[in-house]
Amino acid sequence: DNRMVDLEDCSFKFIIGKEKASTYNTSDKEGNIWFGAWGPQLTIYHPETDTRRFLSLPHDKGEKENIFIRTFFPQKNGSGMWVLTGNHGLFLVDKKEGVIREYQYDPENDNSLLSGQNYDARLDEKGDLWIGSSMGLSKLMVETNSFSHYTLENGLASPMVYSILPYEDKGLWLGTANGISYFDLATETFLNFTTENGLGNTEYNTHAAYRSKEGLSLIHI
Repeated sequence: DNRMVDLEDCSFKFIIGKEKASTYNTSDKEGNIWFGAWGPQLTIYHPETDTRRFLSLPHDKGEKENIFIRTFFPQKNGSGMWVLTGNHGLFLVDKKEGVIREYQYDPENDNSLLSGQNYDARLDEKGDLWIGSSMGLSKLMVETNSFSHYTLENGLASPMVYSILPYEDKGLWLGTANGISYFDLATETFLNFTTENGLGNTEYNTHAAYRSKEGLSLIHI
């Protein structure tokens, strides 16, 4: 949803318009709330001043209605926001300067996104970015601006990585189309869990991962 409720009079306020449904929202370090929906537009809302700023991701004519936001989250060392789309690449966006970096899938270039279909992304303790896609798991090393890719050939349970949940600075829990994979960051190896290990299902949905305050990692169907 893209509505905010005023607790004093219980009224609703639409942030990005009644006709649009927010696919994802989060807040930045300055208290702004970022909304993403179907289409290339990002809405940045500041609750204290009740003001909005609008940014648009780069796109060709005719692509507008096919773009949708999967997730976004603040840059670890900086004021930018990482924006992952489901089918239109990865972007680093600044609310004043607009798009700072852009990453797309290029089958002829190993130093690009692994797939044109992306499901989830998370930052690790070092500030590097991990991306789950229809072809496997990717790591974007932000400082060197380079990619590493991990697929079935490296031991991943399934090429479809729907959700990513970092575990401190030790590893990543991955929800896939064939159970749950744990990726050890030190050894770069996978440990896979399926119904044979007691899981109730094999396929785990996008964003269906959560870590509690007690440190319990949960990945849902």
